[in-house]
Amino acid sequence: MVLALVLLSVSVGARASDEIVIATYHYEYIDRAESVAPLAQSLSDLANAKVNVQVFNSPTDLATAFVNDKVDVAVPNLAGFAKIAASSSYVLLIVPDNRKTSYTSSIVAGKKNTSLVTTLKSTSKPVGMVWPDSSSGGLVGLAKILQLLPGESHYLKKKIEYLGSHQNVMDALLSGRVEVGVLATQVYESSAGKNSLSELWRSPPIPYGPIVCNQRVEQICLKLQAQLVSNTSIANEVLNGLKLGWKEFENSTQLIIPKNEHYGQFITLH
Repeated sequence: MVLALVLLSVSVGARASDEIVIATYHYEYIDRAESVAPLAQSLSDLANAKVNVQVFNSPTDLATAFVNDKVDVAVPNLAGFAKIAASSSYVLLIVPDNRKTSYTSSIVAGKKNTSLVTTLKSTSKPVGMVWPDSSSGGLVGLAKILQLLPGESHYLKKKIEYLGSHQNVMDALLSGRVEVGVLATQVYESSAGKNSLSELWRSPPIPYGPIVCNQRVEQICLKLQAQLVSNTSIANEVLNGLKLGWKEFENSTQLIIPKNEHYGQFITLH
């Protein structure tokens, strides 16, 4: 159900001066506009203002719109937030907790490989990743690789081949098209072919991209933040909506205030 004062939209249009724009990014087969509707409604109720929900094609498009002041409240993934934080001022609003998450990233290679550094230095094949905006299939693994080989970042980035999905990365590893691949651990673990490969690194639980506000709506966002950490009923409605749109939130039990120090290593990649 869409409630009064909240306009859901999958298109991106001009913003009226008296409305608040909350935006997220598209993901196939998921209605992300509907999933952020409870958050938009809470914002609308608190501000007594019209809230327009928009959905951009990708996390990068969302980040660009936020940086260009076309979005007031952004619901990004980690990669999208890193782009926002590297290029714009922002106010941290809220994020689902990840204390029980199984959302991790793996760097996988052929069975004969036992050292990630040695394999990266010796292979002539590309490093397979999902896409630049993927957290578990790109950003997190890239951060680890660049940490291990800090002086070779330019060369390593040129070797990356984006394959479009986690399963495509797995298939490329199994076929030998790539020697090293970055993908979601769950995809690797569920693959029938995983025993022919070596998992050379697994990340700690990946921090979720926090919901952020621009400074135009800073005060109302801080009021909303206080409401979401103190009012269990409203917080549960917002969290349950987010769970419909992001599978990685499935084990989250509460909304918490994000901390900048959890994201520094990813922001510096942009």
